[in-house]
Amino acid sequence: MTIAPVVLDDRDARVLGHEADERLAAPRDDEVDLLVPLKEQGHGLAVGRGQELHCLGWQAGAWFRDYARDYPPQQAWENQDGLLEAMTRAIRYAPDFDEVWISYQNINEPYIYLLAAQPMPPSQAQAQIQVTREPGHFNAVTSIGKYQFVRVDQIPKQLPMLEAIPDRYGGAAFLLQQWQHDGKRILIVRRMD
Repeated sequence: MTIAPVVLDDRDARVLGHEADERLAAPRDDEVDLLVPLKEQGHGLAVGRGQELHCLGWQAGAWFRDYARDYPPQQAWENQDGLLEAMTRAIRYAPDFDEVWISYQNINEPYIYLLAAQPMPPSQAQAQIQVTREPGHFNAVTSIGKYQFVRVDQIPKQLPMLEAIPDRYGGAAFLLQQWQHDGKRILIVRRMD
């Protein structure tokens, strides 16, 4: 006759049993504390069901804060908030300058804002608009009358400032500066860095 090995409650046959690791007798009703079952989340932390609602409320609050506080200034930058006002002011200063140079490096389609700030009949616009055509690329408007659309990265940044036009949230938007260059008085319109 063979003798079966001793198998502990965890079904692990061992030479020496570890009785201290074995489960004790089940507790009675008055010794049981009711626990809310925890649910493990994707990040590895356990969260109770009551906390899930709290976390969703907190996260929704954070999203709303970002939407209400952070998103509008970001979109003001993206949508060039303040550029129409900058063009309107540049038009007012223009008679006192020989040329007006408007940056096209970090200002998208500035000629559209210039035409919006200073409407003109189509025939006059067609006569004044100078376009560079490169096959395979979009046409580039290079000037409208005395207003030239140029790269301003080679122009000094520390020029006398006429005005700084903020966006509607008080953020940095556009600068109007004056520059004496080659015997000409030039008005510079550029975006603040």
